[in-house]
Amino acid sequence: METRHTEPAAASSRTARVVRFLFEPPPGVRPEAVRTFVLLTVGTLAATVLHLAYVFIFLGLGATGMAQLNLVSIPTYLLAFLLNRRGRHAAALAIAVIELCVHQVCAVYSIGWAAGLQYYLLVAPACAATLPGRRLAVKVWITLPALATFLFLLANSDIVPAHAVDLTVLLVLGAINVASVFGLLGLFVYHYAGAAEVAEARLQQEFARAESLLHNILPVSIADRLKRSGNLIADGFADASVLFADIVGFTDLSARMEPARVVAILNEVFSALDAAVERSGLEKIKTIGDAYMVAAGIPEPRADHAEAVADLALEIVTIARETGDRLGIPLRMRVGINSGPVVAGVIGQRKFLYDLWGDSVNVAARMESAGVAGRIQVSEETHARLADRFDFEARGEIPIKGKGTMRTWLLVGRKEVAA
Repeated sequence: METRHTEPAAASSRTARVVRFLFEPPPGVRPEAVRTFVLLTVGTLAATVLHLAYVFIFLGLGATGMAQLNLVSIPTYLLAFLLNRRGRHAAALAIAVIELCVHQVCAVYSIGWAAGLQYYLLVAPACAATLPGRRLAVKVWITLPALATFLFLLANSDIVPAHAVDLTVLLVLGAINVASVFGLLGLFVYHYAGAAEVAEARLQQEFARAESLLHNILPVSIADRLKRSGNLIADGFADASVLFADIVGFTDLSARMEPARVVAILNEVFSALDAAVERSGLEKIKTIGDAYMVAAGIPEPRADHAEAVADLALEIVTIARETGDRLGIPLRMRVGINSGPVVAGVIGQRKFLYDLWGDSVNVAARMESAGVAGRIQVSEETHARLADRFDFEARGEIPIKGKGTMRTWLLVGRKEVAA
C-alpha cells in the first residue's frame, strides 16, 4: 500500500519539476521581461509540438518537402526556446518570426489557403507586444515581416497549390489551425489579464502604503493639500500652543549603553508618546534626538489648544516615569509649553517636514531647556489661558536665553472640581 501511494507522489513531483524548469524564469531573466519569457516559452514549445505533428500530416498528404521543412523547423524553435531562457527574448522572437514567414509561404503554396496555416502569422504581432520597455524598433521589425507575409499570401490566396488535397481534409486542417491560433491568442490575453490584475493589486497596495507613509510624515489635511496643488504650503495661526519635551540626562545615559539598547528605549518612550498624542488629537511635529515636539491648534485651529497640550504634558511626564520604572533606569522628561502666534508649513523637496516657526516656538523651546527635570514649565502666555482650570507653582522670573528674564510657572495638575 505504501508503495502505491509513493509512486503517484513521485510522478507528481517529477511533473512539477519539469513544469518549473520550463516555465519558471531563470535567474538571468529581468523582472520586467517575465511575461515575455512565459509567452515565448509557451509559443516555442507549442510550435515544436505542432511542427512534429505536421511532419506526419504532410507525409500522409504526400507533401514530402513540407514534411522535411517541418523537421528542420523543430530544432529552430528549440533554439528559440533556449535563447529565450538565456534572456535573449528579441533574438528568440526574431528566429521564430523568420521561420514562421518562410514556413507559411511554403505551406500555402504547397497545400493552399484553405488549410489555414497562414493564420499563425497573426501570432507574431501579439508576441512582439510582450517585449519589455519601449523597444519600438524591435517590435516593428518583428511585426512588419509577419503582417507583410500575411498580406502577400492573402493577395495570392487563389493560387493553385502544388499538392491536390481533398477539400474535407483541408477544411478539417483549417478548423484545427484557426482554433490553435485563437487558442494561442486567447492564452496571451488570459496571461495579460492576469498580469494586469496582479499589477493593479500591487499598485493599489503600494498606493495605500505610500498614503500611510505620507500621513505619518505630514498631517492628513496638509498631505491632501500638497497632493492636490503641489504648491508651497505656509499658514499663519494667530493662536496655538507648542510643547517641547526632552529626556533629562539621556546623552550621558546612552553613552554607557549599547546602541541597540539606546534605540530600543527611545522607541518605547516615543511610541508611547505617539499613542498619547494620537489620543489627544494633537499634532506631533518631529523628534530631535531625544527631544519631542508637539503642537495644538494647528493645522486645524481649536479653542482649547492650551488645555489640550497641558493635559498631554501631564501624561508625558507620567509615561516617562512609568517607562523608566519598568525598564529599571532613571527616565524623567523636562517639558516646556508656550502659546501664541506661529507660522507652519512644509519645507524641502525630499523627506518632507511639516514644521513651525516664530517667536512662540522659540519661547516654548526655552521653557523646556530652562525647565526642571520631571516637571512642566509654562510661559506667562500659557499660564494666562489655564490659570482657572489648572494648579501651578510660581517659579518667578528666570533668565531665558535670548529673551532676558521671564516669569514662568510649573504646571502641577488640574484643579479639583468641588462637589
